[in-house]
Amino acid sequence: MKTTILSIVLIIALSKPIQANATKVPVGEKIDETTYFEFHSNYLMNLHHFLVKKGLQLSKTESDPIKQFDILFKDDVKTVLRPEVKAKVMQAIQFYADSISKSNLLFDPRLTELKYALEATTVLKDLKAKEPIKGTVDALEKASRFYAEFFWQEQDKKNRAYLGTILKQVKQIEKAVIDSSSKYYGYKHNGKKFRVDLVDYATFYGAYTTTEPYINAVISSTDKKHDGTQGVEIVFHEVSHGMIDNVFLAQEKLSKEMGKEFDHNVWHTILFYSAGTFVKNELAKQNTAHELYIYKNKLGSIAPSFQKTLDAVAIYWQSYLDGKTDMETAVKDILKAL
Repeated sequence: MKTTILSIVLIIALSKPIQANATKVPVGEKIDETTYFEFHSNYLMNLHHFLVKKGLQLSKTESDPIKQFDILFKDDVKTVLRPEVKAKVMQAIQFYADSISKSNLLFDPRLTELKYALEATTVLKDLKAKEPIKGTVDALEKASRFYAEFFWQEQDKKNRAYLGTILKQVKQIEKAVIDSSSKYYGYKHNGKKFRVDLVDYATFYGAYTTTEPYINAVISSTDKKHDGTQGVEIVFHEVSHGMIDNVFLAQEKLSKEMGKEFDHNVWHTILFYSAGTFVKNELAKQNTAHELYIYKNKLGSIAPSFQKTLDAVAIYWQSYLDGKTDMETAVKDILKAL
């Protein structure tokens, strides 16, 4: 009988309507740091990316919000919830599906503004006066208590567990990799630490980085592509997006001079190859084998043109890394090969 009463009490407690801002946002979300990095498991960032993912998963085959909820969470939520609770969560997810999820997390300036705003606050209502997409704060508030009760604790554990698998190696090689990146990208490190936020969903690719007002990488802690030393490389890869401007500008200048259309695959492949090479070389000094992310995940197989770019980078950019040529010549040779 005690068990029955306890179960009923639990169901009633979890079935109460979710109130706006009912969940106090956890503080102290910086989970570790190194000489060059700060790693975060931020509640609001995780809630935001959770809703982005659920917005993408929202089934249009069902128009009834309660049925949509049951489809979305059939494997995750076993507790019996009242219909009004489900409806409130679905209002949040529907808002994201309509207004945010299909936008580009990397290139949409509104979402970049929102991301930095979420990182800077612990009180959702403080964002209302400056939310870049009207209605976002209301959606976050509607889903907050539900996310906190059913997902946050486990996701925070996953974020911390992922960091635990890579932190030692990041610390061992970070100075050498950042030094090499600075040297070959023509970048001067300003002494500020790179911020890395760990979440579940971080776009289809598993990670993305914005660079203004500061370099901030968002990395999936659950993406299988980040297992093992690939998880180490992806950290350096992502922050390299804020370091590679001079390579980008060299390609832009040479493309114009050569009458070629600017191809973003070129500088990004250079970034993949460089970060992977720097990490591989430094891990080898720690007696740890590493296969470049771009090869391990067979990214060259995406399209013949991408493989051609990778082959050219492996020849001509490697010549630059070996000290046999300069940056501009290497980029020019790559563009000629394409």
